[in-house]
Amino acid sequence: MTLSIKLAYKQRNNLLLLICILFTKILAATPPRKPLYHLAPPSWYIGFKNNNLEIIAHGEEISQYTISMKEYPGVTMVGTSGSANRHIIYIQLKIDASAKPGELEFSANPTNIQDKLRKGFSFNYPLKNRTPLTL
Repeated sequence: MTLSIKLAYKQRNNLLLLICILFTKILAATPPRKPLYHLAPPSWYIGFKNNNLEIIAHGEEISQYTISMKEYPGVTMVGTSGSANRHIIYIQLKIDASAKPGELEFSANPTNIQDKLRKGFSFNYPLKNRTPLTL
């Protein structure tokens, strides 16, 4: 091979290497997807006559996770139920009159322990003090 062909190959290889490095940098700079998009309702108030609450959790394939709640005085997690949409799960709670304002702490762990691609995550849910409406 002549010198000019060798230089052309070297330039092409350097260009390919540069493109690969830039592509890797772009992928690394892409922020990861949030495991939980939102909760509905976004918060709840203590002191209602009806002490049952159902939280709708919307997250990336959240149906593939087991949801648990850290013990909180006056609040019991009754259970969870899935949806036809794998990105929605319903969390049923019972809030007693003795519950105080604060943050409920939930954890979500992959249901299938062998699933190495999914990581567990946690989220908080605020319980607020209900202020009676005065006219």
